[in-house]
Amino acid sequence: MESLTTSREVEEIRRLTCADWIEYRRLRLQALRCIPGSFAGSPASELGFSEGHWRRQLDALLSTVYGLIADDVLWAMATLADSASAQMLTGFYVDSSRRRRGYASRLLRGLLAFADVAVVLAVDKQNVAALSLYQQHGFVVKGEDSTMMNGHKVQTWRMRCEVS
Repeated sequence: MESLTTSREVEEIRRLTCADWIEYRRLRLQALRCIPGSFAGSPASELGFSEGHWRRQLDALLSTVYGLIADDVLWAMATLADSASAQMLTGFYVDSSRRRRGYASRLLRGLLAFADVAVVLAVDKQNVAALSLYQQHGFVVKGEDSTMMNGHKVQTWRMRCEVS
């Protein structure tokens, strides 16, 4: 399955390709500015990345970046990284101007439809909205961890969703 089209606007959820690098860069830099502790990297470090670097991120062999695109604009994105027994969901972000409009739910439903094995993730324990979103879509807390993110210790829940 390459893309899912929804009935809203002209909206689709699909794998991003190197042709999407400009929109991906825009949304990634916004994510780093808006919630810097939630992503590896910083706006200062990634602003200097070349076009080739952005294109390579979208053509990675072991991970796939998906996006929710409406009216030719990338409004939400997330990455599924492959492993033997599960796919790791990372980098989930919705444009700050589109929050509380169902974009996160629609993207997450689409990602789960694309997944062919269980999906796992780690979510900051303080991010109650994200925890609720994931639980609403079938994710179950499997444990807890602490990790270093941009020099700060972050307490996270490990979650898993079985897909059929």
